[in-house]
Amino acid sequence: MCGYIHDLGLKAGIYSTPWATSYAGFIGGSSDTPDGAWQKPAKRSDGWRFGKHFFEANDVRQWAEWGFDYCKYDWALDKTALASENVAAAQRLVDALNGCGRDMVLELSNSIPLQQAAEYAALGQVNRTTGDLIDLWDRSQMGPERSWAVGIREVWLENDAYAPFQRPGHWNHACNLRVGLLGGWRDRGLTPSRLTPDEQYTHVTLWCLWSSPMIIGTPIETLDEFTLSLLSNDEVLELNQDPLGDQGRRLVLPDGGEAVHKRMEDGSRAVGLFNPGSEPAKVSVSWSALGLAGPQAVRDLWRQKDLGTFPTHFEAEVPIHGVVLVRLRTVSE
Repeated sequence: MCGYIHDLGLKAGIYSTPWATSYAGFIGGSSDTPDGAWQKPAKRSDGWRFGKHFFEANDVRQWAEWGFDYCKYDWALDKTALASENVAAAQRLVDALNGCGRDMVLELSNSIPLQQAAEYAALGQVNRTTGDLIDLWDRSQMGPERSWAVGIREVWLENDAYAPFQRPGHWNHACNLRVGLLGGWRDRGLTPSRLTPDEQYTHVTLWCLWSSPMIIGTPIETLDEFTLSLLSNDEVLELNQDPLGDQGRRLVLPDGGEAVHKRMEDGSRAVGLFNPGSEPAKVSVSWSALGLAGPQAVRDLWRQKDLGTFPTHFEAEVPIHGVVLVRLRTVSE
């Protein structure tokens, strides 16, 4: 299977957990017996715990033999009462990966406690910063049965605090992208993302400004024209892939809008002007608020269009939950 995936020019990933049983109710990476025996618990959550014996080394050897390139290691990292045990579980997997003879990206999930972000940044290449994102704007659109879930807005507000811990080789992961056709698990059909088109522009823009890993949750063979355009704009993707790896920072603006601004390796600045409100709004950002001086040449990245040179600030009409994404370059006077 991995060989087939590689022949398509893609990478192969696998999911595991140090718990005895995964969130979805499958066998995990630990057991209460030394032979690794596992019995499916009557209640899935009864298996959401560490077993007495761990099998990371065996698992990693098998993954490497199969040819996997990526591992998502998933359990309740945010349970601070088990802080030392959680770090030890992550370290054991890192040691096994380092000794397996194959390069594999490690995602630690979910979610990294902010107070331990520096510790986990030394272990995983990809660290989840928030809870499970679903295809809604915010929690006000969710019922009590989704108490575990977050929307775009919650991720937006929470992810900013993790910016100091990001660097090339370690990336803050704001969860997978919720665009295109989603679902398909437990014999359920695929359904279109419930995010509006403008919310999807905001979604992808934020992930690119953050240099967050862009992992889609939609089958690639089902990509429609709109979703493909969201995921293939080269000027927008350039922000995500910029070698500096800067995570854009949130800036609340006086007019009620918000900006996320990102330093680029070539000295330019990428800025998203966002409207989190419930009505279309004019959003303005001054160069001084961004730490810039002098006139700036402004290019709209989604439209791939030069907008001109602006001496002190830039202003745009932004739709509800939408964005205008620009790149700024200082113009010599």
